[in-house]
Amino acid sequence: MQLGRSPIPVPHHLREQFVNGDDFLPQMRERGWSVASLRPVYTDPEVIRQPWLACPTGTCYADRTLYHLFGITRFRKLLRALLLRSPGPKTLFTSICPDASERETYLTFLRDQELLQEDDQSFRRGVRLFSVKDIGHTLEWYVAEWFRFTQSHTHLIRACHGVIFHRSLGLGDIDVAALLDLWTITVECKSSSHVSDQELSLFLQRAHLLQPAIAILLIDSTTATLEELIRRLNRLAEPLQKQFPPLPSLQGVWGTPSLYVTSVNHSLDTSLTSVLQALESNEGKHTQEI
Repeated sequence: MQLGRSPIPVPHHLREQFVNGDDFLPQMRERGWSVASLRPVYTDPEVIRQPWLACPTGTCYADRTLYHLFGITRFRKLLRALLLRSPGPKTLFTSICPDASERETYLTFLRDQELLQEDDQSFRRGVRLFSVKDIGHTLEWYVAEWFRFTQSHTHLIRACHGVIFHRSLGLGDIDVAALLDLWTITVECKSSSHVSDQELSLFLQRAHLLQPAIAILLIDSTTATLEELIRRLNRLAEPLQKQFPPLPSLQGVWGTPSLYVTSVNHSLDTSLTSVLQALESNEGKHTQEI
């Protein structure tokens, strides 16, 4: 019985070799893309990881608990507070998540997983967050994981984050590349509504050069004003002859047949699902027109 009470870590290193295996790079080559480098799926040191299945405190969690919590906007806001303010007032947690029961659920998980340390008045990042500077890479990991979990109906969808292609070495990395049966999808993840013209220009240049079936710009903010962002994108895209008229069928999703922009009003899952619904809808209209 004592053995069952011992801490049990999540087997990230064992899982790494099975998720994408050796298939991702050959499949990319088959689609005409040569990969220079990519970040580890489950052992990226800049990604926030759930360290424990059975915690040192004795509490047990499912291995996907962090994944499911990270999809919730208020939980990500708590993580941002931990990473940006050290130490910070505990009243900040209350302002981010006013519901006491919901807030305690999140904080209990963070304490148990050694992601949070606190005293009576303040909090600071836990020992498991010392190597993480922001949630950017974790957001990329989540989106790649979302494709693997939600789109792998009959077989595992290959998806990686932090992918650099030989053709775009000077333009930075692709945050997420997912190989669906019908589409090769790339996702640019922005964890803030403050996106510079340079960042938008690089997104457009990568999409123009690599020509994925779909390029998504995901703004992880409830306050992002897509209309203003679309105007800036249209101005920057003029040399590439791309335009971004609104898609009237789905609120919060804008795009063309190959480029989509969305913010996160409710959850990451809802926003990503809305984009794929828009893609399927437009694909159906295109088929009818043909």
